Amino acid sequence: MVMKDELIRSNTIFILSGIIVGVLSFVLSVFLSRTLQPFEYGLYSFALIVVAFFLPFTDFGINQVVVSFTSHYLEKKQYGKIKNLLKIVLKYKMIVTIVIAFILITFSDFIAISIFNKTGVGYIILLSGVLILLESVLNFFVSLFAGLKRFKLLSIIRVLEKVFKFGFIVALVLVGLKSTGALLGIVIGLVVLLFLCGFIIKSRFKHLISTRESSIERRNVFNFSVWVFMGFIISSIYAVTDSFLISILMPVESIGFYRIGMVLVYGIVSLLPISAVLFPYFSGSQNKKELFSMFFNSMRYILIFILPLGFLLASLAHPIILFIYGSSFLPAVSALQILGFVTVPFMLSALLVNYFNGIKKPNIPTKIIVASFILNVILNYILIILYGLSGAATATLIASLFQFAFLLLFVDIKERLLKSSIFWKPLFSSIIIYFLASVFVINNIFELIFYGLFSLGIYVIIMFLIKGITRRDFGVIKQALSIIGIN
Repeated sequence: MVMKDELIRSNTIFILSGIIVGVLSFVLSVFLSRTLQPFEYGLYSFALIVVAFFLPFTDFGINQVVVSFTSHYLEKKQYGKIKNLLKIVLKYKMIVTIVIAFILITFSDFIAISIFNKTGVGYIILLSGVLILLESVLNFFVSLFAGLKRFKLLSIIRVLEKVFKFGFIVALVLVGLKSTGALLGIVIGLVVLLFLCGFIIKSRFKHLISTRESSIERRNVFNFSVWVFMGFIISSIYAVTDSFLISILMPVESIGFYRIGMVLVYGIVSLLPISAVLFPYFSGSQNKKELFSMFFNSMRYILIFILPLGFLLASLAHPIILFIYGSSFLPAVSALQILGFVTVPFMLSALLVNYFNGIKKPNIPTKIIVASFILNVILNYILIILYGLSGAATATLIASLFQFAFLLLFVDIKERLLKSSIFWKPLFSSIIIYFLASVFVINNIFELIFYGLFSLGIYVIIMFLIKGITRRDFGVIKQALSIIGIN
């Protein structure tokens, strides 16, 4: 399969699985928010914030090392080096993971009071420690499948993870276990999935298990790992800075309000996971023309598809919260009206970071991410104290735009990107539907769906008229569906 067809196939499979995962995540968030109500949903959200904050310390960028060097060795059919690499990094990962989980489980009450200023939530920290142990191992398997470019298998794993979690969470919440049941549901779902991953590796990757180990270039791996380690830790904490500070500075209910906005944002992001697919290809490709083509087209499609969704999310924030989550969650509106705009810089920054890491220049994004992280912490702390949830969303938006702008400055092809119309055409069309959607008077969920689809239809028409979308793009979609067997 040629590179273009392989990329189209991989991206399409990932997009389809992303849609399924996004829908399940959305339905689950609605079910939990309406069933648990603000306080219990806040406790559930608090546990996930703890996991998101401490999980990176079980990784130290190891997963990116696995993806990058596994794909590199795979191109050269050096399976012995892949086995040696996995053996080395898994040993370190498990040691660190067990230590972090042990600390959270053993000192849960102390952490709840001393770090988060909250009493009576020690059991939430304890369950978070168990989740971290399981999530860390799963992320290693996911990185291995990504490095081996088994995106169909990886997509199935992503969907099954969400299906298992969804089923067990709903069952345990319905029997009355509330937030504790939701977290136990995640634990059970992860255990089942890990057994499945182990079976898959043993049955489908026997050549990796049986092949003879060969030495790897430890110096190259180490040099790459140092920068990835720094960048990964900072970027991972950076991603949850707003939620983490909210969990410290605001009541439990506010954690749940803000999480609703982030679930919707990540739901949009998951629809087009281009950067995750491209990282192994960036790592394996040595052709500059090929790299530019992959990068340019990825950025273009992110802007075409994500910009209007993000702008509509911001414009229709009030009816979305009111008619889907209920009036008790209306405090989430102020944050969602701002967070909708975060989707595009978030995705473009992820694409740029993976681009630099893929071409073995992780030092560039790491330095920028450190600066963005410092800015994000300062802005979030000040603005949360002054303006609450809307302050956190504003700080996140400013820091995200700062990070994207400076990452773009270091791209060799930035002049060609900025001179092209890939930015202004979707931006112009999205601004129009943003103001159009804001004048609609929406009285129920059916009108919300109708006006949302109507606005997207207007966007497509405008983009087609100004040639932001062409017949060639529809041809690419048709080709993508035909490649994976959907006619």
